[in-house]
Amino acid sequence: MIGVVGIYQGSDLATEVAVMMLILNALNLLPLLPLDGGWVAHGLFFSRHYGVDVVFRVIAALAVLGISIVIGDMFLIGLGVVLLIGLPTVLRSGRIVHRLKSEHLAASQDDQTIPSSTAARIIDEIDQEFPPAGLNNKLKAQFTLDIFQSLNTKPPGLFGTLALSFVHAGSFLAAFVTLVVLAIGQQAQWGDLFNIAMDAPESVYECGTTVVATGATAEATMNAAELCIIAAFQGDEECYAAFEQSSQEIPESAILRVFGQTLLMALPPDYALRDQWVGQFERQGATVNVRKEGEQVSVSLVFISPTEADAERIDDELNLYFQCVQTLTSAFPPWRPEVLTEQHLKARRTLRKLNRADQAYEEIVQAAAKESQEELQPLYRKLQKANQRGNKAITRVAQDEIADLTAATERKRVEAIQDLGPDVVDVALVDVFLERPV
Repeated sequence: MIGVVGIYQGSDLATEVAVMMLILNALNLLPLLPLDGGWVAHGLFFSRHYGVDVVFRVIAALAVLGISIVIGDMFLIGLGVVLLIGLPTVLRSGRIVHRLKSEHLAASQDDQTIPSSTAARIIDEIDQEFPPAGLNNKLKAQFTLDIFQSLNTKPPGLFGTLALSFVHAGSFLAAFVTLVVLAIGQQAQWGDLFNIAMDAPESVYECGTTVVATGATAEATMNAAELCIIAAFQGDEECYAAFEQSSQEIPESAILRVFGQTLLMALPPDYALRDQWVGQFERQGATVNVRKEGEQVSVSLVFISPTEADAERIDDELNLYFQCVQTLTSAFPPWRPEVLTEQHLKARRTLRKLNRADQAYEEIVQAAAKESQEELQPLYRKLQKANQRGNKAITRVAQDEIADLTAATERKRVEAIQDLGPDVVDVALVDVFLERPV
């Protein structure tokens, strides 16, 4: 879950944490002692005979030593040595368990204590198997408890062994597959695909399919309309059928436009006419909304680009257009390439610099304007001090000085853009920008 959220949100930290957790989980499931996977394999297969158990532990110790040598981990080297040192004890304990199983010793009555007769018999075997001075009483008690538990623990049957083996192998495989998926997803930027899937468009629009019917006395554009009826249909066929019928009856002062699966009708402020057409579109099966003067209608468009390079180019063109259109409403949109020349693009890039929207250039400008910022600081302190003392005359003087210095700094910034030359910027547009009222 952490990895999915990390990919969806674009968080490298969350994804890396999830990958690390999966790696540790997968390693822990490996059938090597003392990992959990090793104890699972030991309980299912190798605990059935002490000889097989010892062989399994030898292989596990050698595997740990081999891995430690490859990766140069001193901790793993120490762990492998400890496993090898413990092999004689495992062998002796295994022989004791093997001999005592045939005696059917008394089991615990309360699952908390060992019967005295059973404990005495186990201690006798321990004294015979281990060197006389090899164990103190504490270790002898611990070995007695371990041997008693081994005598009363039976491996699962055939069906249980197969089922538990399947669960163990499935857990390891699931961890490995999830790790691969996250690794691929981190590189493939699946977060963008998730966002597209979540924001999938409800209808499809094909370029060049817009059709317009204009009344005899209608304005040339919909922007002049005070009312706009928005009728959304279920499919293209229903939308075009409604357009064919409505275009024959369109009022002289209206404009009707097809956009995908939506009809847009621009009307003058005639509310009786509005109600008439809202009713007609609803009878044709559309979901109808009305935009009144001053209201905005939001439209979300999703583009699928053939290549990543094309997507970056389109993104740059759209950002450039939307930044410029706020100042220059007559800017040509990028979806009208027949009127978009290199001069238009240069004008947009220039306006982007003038409006402080060009981040790369703005960093250079900010560095150059550091001197002016330092000159403003004493003026701000002068203004603050005058305000504190209630001296209106000095306050006005400080405000005028700050305004003059700010205007001079802005003029220097614009002139620096102009100095880039006609090959980089639209000099005429910069002249217009300089002449604007501040």
